[in-house]
Amino acid sequence: MAVGPTTPSLHTGWMNSPGHRANLLNGDVNRVGIAVVRARGGIYAVADYARGVTTFTQEEVEKRIADLIRVSGVKILGNPEAAREACVVDRGLPMSNGGPQAMFVERWQDSMLGKLPKSLREHLASGEYRMAAVGSCPAQSVEGSFTMYRVAVLLY
Repeated sequence: MAVGPTTPSLHTGWMNSPGHRANLLNGDVNRVGIAVVRARGGIYAVADYARGVTTFTQEEVEKRIADLIRVSGVKILGNPEAAREACVVDRGLPMSNGGPQAMFVERWQDSMLGKLPKSLREHLASGEYRMAAVGSCPAQSVEGSFTMYRVAVLLY
């Protein structure tokens, strides 16, 4: 919160406050809400800083993750069903339904889709795998309305 005689003085106060300045200049912040009230001969202001997250469909999530995997030279399988099934459960490899048997599964949940988990990156870099299936499913144990993605990748 800031209190001052003018709105420029509020801004100056925020920029001279290490905590407020860090929030104002934080590159991860892409949403700001500011409320200003004139009362008792002064101006009172509060600011709320946030990072908005884009909401993607199940197919868009799978495509974004597949694009990250393709860079490693691993082919993405066209049918995501096995990976979607693996996404729903917390443990183990899904059984093969007549197709190849997955050798590794990575499951994770995050609000950002720009980077694969470290262990998945390491497995992809090993050169042991030729194919991958990517599945997305509803996030688990998320209360409120925050955007969160749950993903599973099967490596073959």
